[in-house]
Amino acid sequence: MDIDIPYLRCYSDSNINFSANQLYPCDTIISSIDEDSEKSSNVILYPNPTTENISILTSARTNESQLTIYNVTGKFQFRKLVPAGTKNVNVDVSHFGPGSYFFEIRNQAEVESGFFLIY
Repeated sequence: MDIDIPYLRCYSDSNINFSANQLYPCDTIISSIDEDSEKSSNVILYPNPTTENISILTSARTNESQLTIYNVTGKFQFRKLVPAGTKNVNVDVSHFGPGSYFFEIRNQAEVESGFFLIY
């Protein structure tokens, strides 16, 4: 997927793995988060990047969960309880500043996580 964000440039971070691929211009960013290879995430977040809202699609859980969002420095930004059986969580992020954010959805049985960008 091509994302046109003119102010992003080459960046490398061993924890987050932002890097420019040699096959693409420096403005193209390939991003990933290293996770346990045994676990596969069932979380889809869109749109990413965003400016106003995000939707997080996940498998319905039998227990209540908690969605928590942190900025790239680990500072808490937002928390929301997710009722059991919920598959789609919508969050207004228009009051967050531009940057990278991490989220996790946690209950007693599992934790799923990911990240998104606000520009």
